[in-house]
Amino acid sequence: MFTDSGTWEGIVANDGRSATVIAYLLLMSADRTSVSVTTTGFYRIRAVKQETGMWQIDHLFARLDARF
Repeated sequence: MFTDSGTWEGIVANDGRSATVIAYLLLMSADRTSVSVTTTGFYRIRAVKQETGMWQIDHLFARLDARF
């Protein structure tokens, strides 16, 4: 859940009752000798504001470059 504790630059739409956020992912893996990229991608999150003032995730969409 989201709270009203601040703003975030990833918000792409906000009408006061719902908001859409884009978040980017860079997932990496490491062993004793190397670090490598496992996958990259993004999340699109739609949240709706509840009567209590808390934000709740309504829909979560993920698009990744590679399966892992």
